[in-house]
Amino acid sequence: PHHSFSGVDALKRVEKRLLPTTFRCAESAFPKWSDVRRHGPKDAPRYHLFVAEADPSALSVMMTRTLLGLKNVLSMDVADGQSGAGWVILKGAGCSPWKEERDRQTDDVQDDEPFWLHRVYQLGDPLCTAEIEVPLLWDAVEERIVSNDSWEIIRWLSELAATAAPGSVRISNTVEDVIGRKGGGDDDDGDDDNKPTLFPENVENEIHRRHTELVRPLIDAIDTAGIEYFKNERRVTAEVSEARTAIFAKLAKLNELLEERRFVAGDKLTAVDILLASCLFQFDAAYLDAYFLRECEGCQGSILLSDSHPGLKAYLRDMYGFLKPSVRFGSYRHHFRLHKAIETTRQLYSCEILEDEIGRIPSIYDELPNLHAILESIEKHAGERPRGTSAASSFTQKITKIEGVPVPFWFRNDTFQRFRDLDLRDDDIILSSGVKMGTTWVTKILNSLLHDFDDDGNTTPMYMDDSFPNRLGQTYPDALFPSRDVLRREMDDLMAKTPKGREPISSNFGDFVFDDLIHQPTPRLFSSHLFGKKLLPKRLFDGWVEQRDGTIATGPPSRGQRGKGRLIVVVRNLKDTLTSLHFFRGEPKDGWDGNEHGPGSFRRFIDLEDCPNAYGDSFHWIKASAEAVEAVGSDRVLVVYYEALKANVRAQLRRINDFLGLPPLTDAKSRAIADACSASKMRSETGGRFKYAIRKGSVGDWVNYLNDERWKELDQVFDDSLGGIDLAEPLRFFQQKEIPGMPLIPWQDCDLETDRRTWSPYLCVSLREGMVVPDPDIVHTNNAIKRILSSTFRLLSFSSKMPVDLDENGSDGSPRYHLFLAPSDPWASPILAAMKLLGLERKVSVDISDGQSGAGWAFLNGASCAPWKGREGPFWLYEAYQLADPLCTTKILVPVLWDTVTERIVSNDSWEILKLLSTSSGSVTEIDDRSLFPEELKPMIEAMFSDYIGPLIDDVITAGLEYFRNDQNETERLQKGRINAYTKLLHLDSLLGTTRYLLGDTVTIVDLYFSAFLFQFDACYLDAFAFRGSDGFGEPILSGSCYPNLTAYARDMFQLLKPFVHFESFGEVFRIGPSIALTRQSCSSGGKSMDTLRESATATVPNLRDIIVFLEQPARESN
Repeated sequence: PHHSFSGVDALKRVEKRLLPTTFRCAESAFPKWSDVRRHGPKDAPRYHLFVAEADPSALSVMMTRTLLGLKNVLSMDVADGQSGAGWVILKGAGCSPWKEERDRQTDDVQDDEPFWLHRVYQLGDPLCTAEIEVPLLWDAVEERIVSNDSWEIIRWLSELAATAAPGSVRISNTVEDVIGRKGGGDDDDGDDDNKPTLFPENVENEIHRRHTELVRPLIDAIDTAGIEYFKNERRVTAEVSEARTAIFAKLAKLNELLEERRFVAGDKLTAVDILLASCLFQFDAAYLDAYFLRECEGCQGSILLSDSHPGLKAYLRDMYGFLKPSVRFGSYRHHFRLHKAIETTRQLYSCEILEDEIGRIPSIYDELPNLHAILESIEKHAGERPRGTSAASSFTQKITKIEGVPVPFWFRNDTFQRFRDLDLRDDDIILSSGVKMGTTWVTKILNSLLHDFDDDGNTTPMYMDDSFPNRLGQTYPDALFPSRDVLRREMDDLMAKTPKGREPISSNFGDFVFDDLIHQPTPRLFSSHLFGKKLLPKRLFDGWVEQRDGTIATGPPSRGQRGKGRLIVVVRNLKDTLTSLHFFRGEPKDGWDGNEHGPGSFRRFIDLEDCPNAYGDSFHWIKASAEAVEAVGSDRVLVVYYEALKANVRAQLRRINDFLGLPPLTDAKSRAIADACSASKMRSETGGRFKYAIRKGSVGDWVNYLNDERWKELDQVFDDSLGGIDLAEPLRFFQQKEIPGMPLIPWQDCDLETDRRTWSPYLCVSLREGMVVPDPDIVHTNNAIKRILSSTFRLLSFSSKMPVDLDENGSDGSPRYHLFLAPSDPWASPILAAMKLLGLERKVSVDISDGQSGAGWAFLNGASCAPWKGREGPFWLYEAYQLADPLCTTKILVPVLWDTVTERIVSNDSWEILKLLSTSSGSVTEIDDRSLFPEELKPMIEAMFSDYIGPLIDDVITAGLEYFRNDQNETERLQKGRINAYTKLLHLDSLLGTTRYLLGDTVTIVDLYFSAFLFQFDACYLDAFAFRGSDGFGEPILSGSCYPNLTAYARDMFQLLKPFVHFESFGEVFRIGPSIALTRQSCSSGGKSMDTLRESATATVPNLRDIIVFLEQPARESN
């Protein structure tokens, strides 16, 4: 039984080991024409195809065989349908060794025995673990499976027809005028380069791109939408919903594409058209109703029986004229059996179904599609079809592409292939940087670290020595001649190809050849705009294998050799990238938005389908680079963000230096490199190599160009294409004009009537290596690059010996130490109360946050301490974290105790800060001259906090975050958090029935924590975190009947702390839920823009005045 459908736990447990086997072979190992012409047993064709009309991949192979006139060369069996043993051919197989069985049966005048495809798989590999799939190419002589990869087989059939002996095959006359030619020409003049082919060289990259990005994902999404829907008993799971969305998104893109061109890859019929048509012929006839796609959001109905997709409709009519002999709509009704097949499989392996009930599954379909109406529509004339290759054909038709990626005029395939097969060393450095993302700058930095400066900051003999590659700018491997001999022979030709107004290639890359890169001093540096697993050296990734001819093949990471070398990826925010690209070598003739000269730089930049820019669109560049980063692994890859370099170049120098395994970076060398790599210094260097590469080199210059509408359009493309990709997430922060979700008014101006639910939600953020990114604990991404730990700046130890002296002043006479607090934070608010009780306002200055924002805790009126004092505009707490450690990875937490002299964070651990304040000289309460942290009670205080109060606050916060992280659904972790919290509350209520305060008759710091929590529980957590009425416990603490002693205790503590309790700030908690929703949605794949995610909070805010009145009632008599 198929492990995905059976429901058998034992099968599910080994599902990861049941990986489908795909029988594939290298292109060079496919049979040649001479092999095919050799007959098999009894003069039958040696090679045989097994196909099925209801499978679009197999149907496309069947259509290709007919279209290319290969019927007499390749025999074929068409399956009659699926069965309990897989695909079945009722009259038996028509090839050896099974044909002989059928012939013997016929001789004996017996009925034909059915033949099941699983027998081919078993004979091909008796121990295989595989899906029993069609198509399948069988070698009847060697009795082996050549391939069951449809795309591979189609390519082979095309090559077979193109290399056939003259007169041996004849393509269908219906496609004679539209099929492509090997050399890209239009006429078959007998030349081998003009033989018909489904993979013409001039559009081969386009074919593979459309296959990979549109057609194959469409087929896969349809399969997933049907199978997962029925596997989950017709429930629309997240996977089903995602697949359905993908189907209609791909159809919309294909429709748009085919309104502008006749065929998918241009003006010639190619392999990708046959595969797409084989799928779309079945869409109206089967998929739309069999898989219940009509009921989906985004479905626009039938393709052929409506005008929802005019481009696809005309295209299908066109394709039907070419493929009509192979189209049988009745066969496609096989898909209506899928539901019963899956249910039968599930019943067979269910303990709850009686044997005689198995297979009794009622039909779920009211009626089947009208095939006559579909046939009548498709036989209509397609009308005039587009003849050009694309809407932007005049701008893109001269572009050369490699692996679907446009490359510059100077690109050389021979050196590119040498780069791909490069014999990497362990200490080699591959620098992959996007166009206008800082390639020249980082190349200069790497050379400076590796070769140009000694530890004393003095230049070495290699400084500015342009006899080596990459010395005065980058030397791209794909731009170089292989050797000096080739350089001398071909330079004149290259000069002729150089566009008018451009300098000779030597003025950009020096007079180097690829051999110079190979022999450069170690560690070798290879700087390039090439990116991703398909364009970077194969040996960089795990799984490479050296073949007999010296070339490198790649395979699964678990097989082959371990990767070598180190990868540095440089990324920049895309708005500055676009701006820099727009002004590169002067503004383009078609401007930003296009004119008669072209579509404009903005349209080119966001065009994910046909971007003509060198190395393609930046969105695909980042996506492919993210995949490469994950494949290489964290120990051999470093991501450098342009903005981080600009913010603190010396911190990034230290980070790069450590990654390269160089000796510790001295201060003198760091200063010298920072100076040498400044934009002004690089522009002034001799040789003129940097005059085009470096413009302003600033961050945020994009705000001076275009309008908000254009930038929002780019934001949407970013969200749709890069949402959920961790490599891209730090860029969001630099692609926003204003910090979203800022507090509307200062905290002092808030009152009990201020409803913070009406404030805009914010993006929940943290710091990753000093960069502001969406909080991964909220986003729930799983990429390897995400691995982030919540680090905490804290005192390594705490003893009676004071680690800091709170009596010291800063350079301006103000207190040396400064606190950043937030009254709505349960960890920070007790410190505010302690500061007042202990009379420490003059010893430690304080700034109180006005609320959260898309950059963390915000202070609208700025910071009142050094080094930010006097700066206009808001201050964000992340700035303190970044200044203390430019490479920190941490939550942006309050409280923060800041040292204004050393400009470092002393601690952000609230418990340790509170103990520090309570034990500073002269720190006794104004109540009874008692310490809040008396020596004799310290062990009991520590135990009470670590065993009860700290975990209680953690349980409540965790339960609230878990509730919103899971879209307000109940989870086991959520329920556990609530139960743990209420259990501790009941214990503490019992304890306070015997004592006035937690540890007797004395107020201690642990009371400050607990009482602050109690005040906030009824005022915000109970409703904001959905505790009310939950799990049978959800009553208010203060006004309920479950906790009488906690109620009396809270009233008692309120008399003491009333001036320091800021109920008007507690509404900040109600912003958490909508903000988590915004963060998760905006960072998901295909995320929405900020403007579409302004969700209003639904939690009810309690009447704060009633709570205050309740707390002001007389406290109990002390025990």
